Amino acid sequence: MKTKLLCAFLSIAFFIDSYAQVEASSYMTDLDEPSAIVNQGNVLYVQGPKEIYRIDTALDNPQATVVYTAPTDYYMSNLAVDGNKLYVSEEHYDDELDAFYGGRILSIDLTVAAVEPVVIYTTTRYVSALAFKDGFIFFASETDPVGDDNFIVQLQRIDTSVADPLPSLFVDLLTQDNEVNDMHFDGNVLLMSVGGDSVVYSHDITSGSGSATAMLTGLSFNKGLFVSGNALFTAEGNSIRMRSLDNASTWTSIAKNTTFQDSNNGVPFNANFRDVVLIGDKLYMTLQNQGRVMMIQDANLSAKDFESLKGISIYNSRTELNITGLERNNMATIYSISGQELVSKQVSASANSFDISSFSTGVYLVKLDNGKVFKFVK
Repeated sequence: MKTKLLCAFLSIAFFIDSYAQVEASSYMTDLDEPSAIVNQGNVLYVQGPKEIYRIDTALDNPQATVVYTAPTDYYMSNLAVDGNKLYVSEEHYDDELDAFYGGRILSIDLTVAAVEPVVIYTTTRYVSALAFKDGFIFFASETDPVGDDNFIVQLQRIDTSVADPLPSLFVDLLTQDNEVNDMHFDGNVLLMSVGGDSVVYSHDITSGSGSATAMLTGLSFNKGLFVSGNALFTAEGNSIRMRSLDNASTWTSIAKNTTFQDSNNGVPFNANFRDVVLIGDKLYMTLQNQGRVMMIQDANLSAKDFESLKGISIYNSRTELNITGLERNNMATIYSISGQELVSKQVSASANSFDISSFSTGVYLVKLDNGKVFKFVK
């Protein structure tokens, strides 16, 4: 069964050298094979084969709460978050019969407790990874294999605004016989990690269908990836590495695991990270076979360090708040002047507004995940 600024006056070399590889510490334990990990503001959503956990990192004593359990014979492969919705890919597999019956993509409303997921899309194929952008889900779809292998991986897209959506083909042959482990957007460019190829592929979705580019090669057991500003983080073996998206050649290792070990045929090795996210100055990473979420904290990792020099500003009417100057996706949260969180969503250059028609007259704050805070008056 398949499972799976800095300051403008500083040089890139100084940017890279300012980080030291830190031993990760255990943050959350006793999870069931945690693999993919995403965040909505300060909240982590961690996906195992059967369960999705919610962890509020803002709490002094955080707990892992199960928000979704896959039904019998269904196993999760990846997840993505947008605003108040989780999107999850699953396979339908009968362990007893060793039979694969296809895959599906679900949406889960995070604002409703114990809500039943909505099945958006079903397919006879295996879906290994997905990402969400501007109302569309992009996903890796594997053709039916001939024998044990001999399958190809295609990049497809569905429109979440229509019922029973039909997939559109974006990349006909992304790779062969190796699954896509994770996806993440850098603006309009979709980055796709394929550990079996030791490559991160890229495709500009504004170009329509075509071929993918091998953006990064020669990686080591790469699995999950995460984009924050112009920084790319990758989970590679027992290390987390980072590079500036503005500099294709310079990498640094910023986190490692040499504490917890897995084994292969009785031979121990340092357990490998499966995915990574950044919240403020903390990196959170999963160790699947250890059932752990790991963490490091480094003030140099604050997302604001990776923001571009282009100014970001806001303006509002009585009914709408707009954020301008965004070059990359950000999570934006509006608070009352007393600090109560009112609404949170992902914003981008093309989707950058909030409906504030229901807000009372008063003063509000809007905070971006790059650390910028703005005040506005309605």
